[in-house]
Amino acid sequence: MAGRKRPSIALGVVADRWGRILIIRRRREETGEGGAKLVWAFPGGRVIKGERKVNCAAREILVETGYAVRVLRLVSVRRHPEFNVLVSYYFAVLERDKPVCEPSEPDEIREVQWVSASRVADIVTSNLDPAVRRLLGRITKSVRCRSLPRLIASISRLSRKAV
Repeated sequence: MAGRKRPSIALGVVADRWGRILIIRRRREETGEGGAKLVWAFPGGRVIKGERKVNCAAREILVETGYAVRVLRLVSVRRHPEFNVLVSYYFAVLERDKPVCEPSEPDEIREVQWVSASRVADIVTSNLDPAVRRLLGRITKSVRCRSLPRLIASISRLSRKAV
């Protein structure tokens, strides 16, 4: 693969006001290194040439799920250990509680689901990024302590430099 550029994708870790996380079930299952299966994942997709990754994340979340989001910050960037892609993970919150449009990629997405942050690691079928895992832990803890709005506000303050 020398000389070939690794595809770049941007994914959204989207939280609602109850601390649930938005995930998608792909229509077409992909197989990665070591037989890893990509079935359930965070919404997102390939970055278009000239597009900012943060804009890609928001665009892909909208077309795959129908939800408009406000991206707060970059969580992590890594070469995925099971799939040959460079992944940028962004933390985002909903602009509205309900979808603003119908998903426009029905041939790619089988199902859109909200799950508690504590269950994401059990459902997402590929290797979970360590920084994303820590973020999900912070969200789970803040829901238990009823401090999710404070957590989102603190992340939002940090985000001015991060996004």
